[in-house]
Amino acid sequence: MPLVRGSSKKAISQNIRAEVRAGRPPKQAVAIAYSVAGKSRKVRGPPSGEPVAAVVARGEAEIGFQQVSELIHVPGTIFVGAIPAEIQKVTVSAAVLTRSAKEPEAASALIRILTSPEADAAVLRAGLTPLTRQ
Repeated sequence: MPLVRGSSKKAISQNIRAEVRAGRPPKQAVAIAYSVAGKSRKVRGPPSGEPVAAVVARGEAEIGFQQVSELIHVPGTIFVGAIPAEIQKVTVSAAVLTRSAKEPEAASALIRILTSPEADAAVLRAGLTPLTRQ
């Protein structure tokens, strides 16, 4: 369960309530809320900011969370693994061909290539998850 950033009374109170709702004993919830208060900050990521990994690489943060595809190519960082599936937010991409496409054959070919088993290795190198086929 994500906690609210900040060290204000409101942020700490929200975090205590969130931890209690998650099943933590009240004393533990208070300890967690105060331990994270003031230690976190939001980094404005791409496209208007810089990758979280760049902030970690400079030593301005000990740990960062961002899409794998945006972390793995930043010099000075080591990707150690994805966060647990039960708290992971998955981004699903889709491809579509519109009726007004100027080059529908080329667009269809690109979609076929990107969704083919042959593209899986490149998709993985990009930090993405290949298509699940049935």
